[in-house]
Amino acid sequence: DPDEPMVGVAGWTLPRRKMIAMRILDTWVHEQDLREGADLPGGQGTDPAWFTAAQFSAGLPKAWAKNASAPTGSTVLFDITGPGVTFTTAATVTEDGRGAFIDPADTDEPTVTMKYDWIGFSRLAAGRAGAIETAQLHADLSGDADLGDKLLRGLAMTP
Repeated sequence: DPDEPMVGVAGWTLPRRKMIAMRILDTWVHEQDLREGADLPGGQGTDPAWFTAAQFSAGLPKAWAKNASAPTGSTVLFDITGPGVTFTTAATVTEDGRGAFIDPADTDEPTVTMKYDWIGFSRLAAGRAGAIETAQLHADLSGDADLGDKLLRGLAMTP
């Protein structure tokens, strides 16, 4: 039963489908940690990589609205360029202060645009040590510089 409650390693009770999703994300991220440490890149375009990208993408509106404290009506465009995983998505802050996805085509002049490679982005979203500093050097951020910096600092989505 995908909705059956399960107790996870941290003592959290979650539906089975959510628990399995967390384990897939954790396993892929830790695989990338090991690959980076051993200087053996790989696994960047696999099904688990795409699954992880979907998990991280789901949290982007919240990261923009809450973590970056972006103002109402502001927009962010994410352009993740690979290798392996590529996607473009956008978010805004609604009148009630929540983040919401919007069509990237509707963001003629985003408040912030972030163009970054998949591995760098995944390290940011996974809260890896040094990821913010690396992104400050290598991510292509345009628009509001202060909000862009807050966004980099607020992208970590794993506990």
